[in-house]
Amino acid sequence: TEAWAVIGEIAATTAHSIRNPLASIRSTAELQRELGALSPAAAADTVRDVERVERLVRTLLTYTRAHADPTGSADACTLLPEPA
Repeated sequence: TEAWAVIGEIAATTAHSIRNPLASIRSTAELQRELGALSPAAAADTVRDVERVERLVRTLLTYTRAHADPTGSADACTLLPEPA
């Protein structure tokens, strides 16, 4: 339906807005670990938290896509009006 399409669009925009900073957070944690500025445990905690949020975003997208893109079949002849 149209409402689910709008919800799907909002979810996609939100996911994009969340994923960009998450990638930066992950990269920074990994770099700081390599440079020795962050303990391996702290870096692992950060990466694990980033992955948890990424899973939530994927779940949101999967849920909205499932409703926004219904699949099935229909008989076009019964849906379209007769020509006048």
